[in-house]
Amino acid sequence: MVRKASLLQIMILLAFSVLSLSGGASPDSERIAELAESGIERGGSYGLTAQIHAMIPGSILPLVVYIVGFFFMLLCVRNIRTPLHACVMLLLIVPPSTLAIDNFQKDLLLAPFVTFAALMLGRETRPVLAVLWILLAYSLYAAFFRSYYFIIAGFFVYFYFFRQSSNFVRFLIVASLPLILMLTPVEFLVALQEPRDTVNTIRFLRGGSEISRTMFWNPVEIEGPFSFLVNYVYAALRLNLSVLFTLGLKELFLAANVAIYFFCALWTYRHGRELEKIACDLFVGHVVVLMMFEPDLGSYARHLSCTLPFAAITICAYFEAHPWRISLASNRPFHKMAGP
Repeated sequence: MVRKASLLQIMILLAFSVLSLSGGASPDSERIAELAESGIERGGSYGLTAQIHAMIPGSILPLVVYIVGFFFMLLCVRNIRTPLHACVMLLLIVPPSTLAIDNFQKDLLLAPFVTFAALMLGRETRPVLAVLWILLAYSLYAAFFRSYYFIIAGFFVYFYFFRQSSNFVRFLIVASLPLILMLTPVEFLVALQEPRDTVNTIRFLRGGSEISRTMFWNPVEIEGPFSFLVNYVYAALRLNLSVLFTLGLKELFLAANVAIYFFCALWTYRHGRELEKIACDLFVGHVVVLMMFEPDLGSYARHLSCTLPFAAITICAYFEAHPWRISLASNRPFHKMAGP
């Protein structure tokens, strides 16, 4: 069984290698490379990423990208035990292998922080310390690269304390959300949702390869809490139920990825252990924030795929409880066997 699991892991890592090494440059990676080559110093996440890019010799840059991506993927597949488990992970590794960690971009620099947080979550036996490790990793990344990761960390803590609270406190926590939204300055709400319109407008004006057929704009102008919620609900439908708006093979594939993420999160909240539920808290925190500003399905899939090490924890928990295996000897395509 150990040899079979090792073979499955090797096959998935080889698939990752083929996918990541055969892909082309993304618009973000091209922009960062241009900034690094031009030597133009600018602030923000692009500027800092470009500075790091310039510090790495071009001859070893592909190797650095591959090593970071390889350890990210190794953490995701290290606990595979059955062929069906491997098939699920093989499906889930495609978005990060082709969109997030195959080029030098901000998502690649996120990978070490996520890898560290997931590794500590898998090794830590005390939930509170696991939460603190995650907050440390996300706070560092937010401070240097993407400030909205502070918001993700905030929602992560919100969901964690919600689960730990009594029913009365949970009621107060839920009731506080409308009040918080009402008291949030309109300028902050605009800053959260306006990037969707800005990015897609630039793409539309440029035309060509910049246009994504799954991109969409906010349906209403952001003027306050109500319009913010309208845009948010619409974005949630477009991103998580994309096949209802644009039907194609890519949409079906990405919808299957999203469905697996959500299924494992729901199952873990009902049956998982505490550390596995913490991984779900973080995943849900990502989803809640990403739906505020994601401009298209591809961008959503790329950013969501960066949480794969946490999703892998919940997927492993599911297959530990349900060791389904493919068997040619059975009259049914799938059957459940006892034991690990």
